[in-house]
Amino acid sequence: MKRNLKLLILLLLLFAYRDANAASACSYKEQADLNSEAAKIKVKYEGKVGELERSTYTCEGGGEDCVATYNYFTITILNMSENFYIDVSNNVTRDRATYYYSDVKDGVITFDYDKAESITNFTFKVYSSAKTNCSGENYRVIYFTTPKVNPYYDYLLCDNNPEYYLCQKYITTEEVSFEQFQSQVLSYEKQKNGGASNNEHRGFLEKIYDFIDDHKPLLIITTLLIVGGVATVVIVKKRKESL
Repeated sequence: MKRNLKLLILLLLLFAYRDANAASACSYKEQADLNSEAAKIKVKYEGKVGELERSTYTCEGGGEDCVATYNYFTITILNMSENFYIDVSNNVTRDRATYYYSDVKDGVITFDYDKAESITNFTFKVYSSAKTNCSGENYRVIYFTTPKVNPYYDYLLCDNNPEYYLCQKYITTEEVSFEQFQSQVLSYEKQKNGGASNNEHRGFLEKIYDFIDDHKPLLIITTLLIVGGVATVVIVKKRKESL
């Protein structure tokens, strides 16, 4: 009974394999060539900074010299040939787009993606084009991820630790609170220095700055009183000397 069951499964697999290959109008050689060609298709990204349209924001204080910028990615598809077209989708915007060989410029296909605040997973489905004998067959799926811009990368804590992963401009770490960021960077710096972190001294200075900022009105009044008192003493002294 078990032997007959195994034989039945084997026959079903053979028929399925035969039907799958028979479904393609391309010869075995053309399929092999297309598989080899599809394997050469690559995807990469480059982080860029653009300027917002002047009409979309207002400068603080009413000035006209300020510039507002935004981060985005330029995504590039390399080694695309006329034998394929590619369907592209992602899990953030849910947008879908199809690119053909006619979209190739200077040997590549490029498009911009401006959701740099989110980690995004792209799916590139490579299909055979009408230039082949088996148009519309899926020859490859490329899964590709773009990182997100790290909101803390230009903080003071990163000045001495630019190599730390939470100080990079682009990261693939999901949500990190400022408290987690601060704790992890200070811990890293302490280990790197083999002892006390430079930020311990910086923290002391920051406390002084915070105190000054919190008590600014009182400090200004006290300073004025001291300056006024000194000026009064000087004036009185000069008057006595002139008598």
